[in-house]
Amino acid sequence: MILATTDVHGCVYAHSYADGSTLGLGLSRFSSAVKEYRSKGETLVLDNGDILQGTPLLTVANKTPHKHLLSQILNHIGYDAVNLGNHDFNFGHEVYRRYLRDLVAPCLTSNILDHESSIGHSKLIRTAGDKFVALIGVCTDYVPHWEKPAHIRNLTFLDPIETVRKEIARLRPYADAVVVMYHGGLERDPHSGSSTERPTGENVGYVLACLDGIDVLITGHQHRSFVAEINQTLVTQSTFNAKEFVEITIDFDLDVKCTARIIPMDAFERDEAIEEIARPIEIETQKWLDQPLGSVEGPSLKVDDSFLARLHKHPLVSFINQVQLEVSHAQLSAVALFNNTTGFNPDITMRDIVSTYIYPNTLVVKQIDGKTLKQFLEKCAEYFSLRDDRIIVNPQYDEPKPQHFNYDMVDGVDYTINVSNPIGSRIQDLRYKGKIVSESDIFTIVMNNYRAVGGGDFMMIPSLPTVSEINRDMAEILAETIQKHKRYRVVHQDNITVIR
Repeated sequence: MILATTDVHGCVYAHSYADGSTLGLGLSRFSSAVKEYRSKGETLVLDNGDILQGTPLLTVANKTPHKHLLSQILNHIGYDAVNLGNHDFNFGHEVYRRYLRDLVAPCLTSNILDHESSIGHSKLIRTAGDKFVALIGVCTDYVPHWEKPAHIRNLTFLDPIETVRKEIARLRPYADAVVVMYHGGLERDPHSGSSTERPTGENVGYVLACLDGIDVLITGHQHRSFVAEINQTLVTQSTFNAKEFVEITIDFDLDVKCTARIIPMDAFERDEAIEEIARPIEIETQKWLDQPLGSVEGPSLKVDDSFLARLHKHPLVSFINQVQLEVSHAQLSAVALFNNTTGFNPDITMRDIVSTYIYPNTLVVKQIDGKTLKQFLEKCAEYFSLRDDRIIVNPQYDEPKPQHFNYDMVDGVDYTINVSNPIGSRIQDLRYKGKIVSESDIFTIVMNNYRAVGGGDFMMIPSLPTVSEINRDMAEILAETIQKHKRYRVVHQDNITVIR
């Protein structure tokens, strides 16, 4: 039996850091699941990456210079092997190295080299039934398109397909079954095989499943939930935030037969031993979150309807862009509302900040001409589509993975998005200070580091000249701005019109 988690994103406790409500998720519940399974027989426990980022608990834990909290927790649960994901590099070398150093379980990630040596290595594990299972781990090699260069300095990302092919050739002769963990998703529908995204190389799970010699392929990254068979390979993925895990059975009786099912985490009670391990950092986290920072004046920053907040540009967008412009001194500012953003009440605590701005982004100021600015906005305008003469979210931003964070709204210019027009020709009446923007006009624009390196397929951005970098987390910048002013006035700019 194999139990596999993926995209845990720092969820240890079974509660919300926004309002304290109890949730049916977390490694605390998974620990109880592992105990139950192991009481019934041999169980291999694996994690497929993206575990070091995602909750305020991890924001604090990653800055604590002791034995890494998640290493302690995974050691207590008894994980047998781990893989790394793209978000595990968000805090730089020191954090992921400390996590792996303090972990009992070996790392399998063999397609990422640190100073020319693999971060992890494949393993051949002998089962109680004297069968051998090969474990191979790889991560999407698209990480350099998203991550700050300093965080991946001296790292080399090898092609995961070629790496897995070589590892299969090396280990298959000695293994009765081959299990591959890939922190990446599928570029095709797992059932029909039809393409679901542009072939950028970010996700190559379907190609991997079609390689000969793999019995089980555990995928992640896309936060999907499925079990499928592709080219006689069992392919799985469970969703994010430790809401569920995959139970995989490998039957060696005659020929190797593999089956799997998705198990919801709320089927298990919380393990108090896990919560006790995390308690000291949890107490520190709650104190940090409850810091009163100040208040905001002006329009409401609460988001009641996320679609309308993007369709009509919510004041929360104006607020974040306003802060970005103040701290960067750029002429233009671009920001997206992240998935499930709730916004702020007038009186703001650190809890409000980190619940709304959930990623450890920094800021980059780029120089952009009018032609490229229009290309950038055209890419943003792809977010909308029409159905029955009604404006909706382009389905590609919902499936296979919600990517609402890839719709940027720009302050400093006025423009109209005409959704009735074909993609690539939707931006109309683009003006700066009332004047139509020409292709040769030059501006400075501030955006987060994810977008600055082309994240979200904004490939017109990385080659633009970099004017400056602000190497502080945006959540910290927002908090410092409110603390400094105590009563911060938000000036909402109703500068984007979306029509059909």
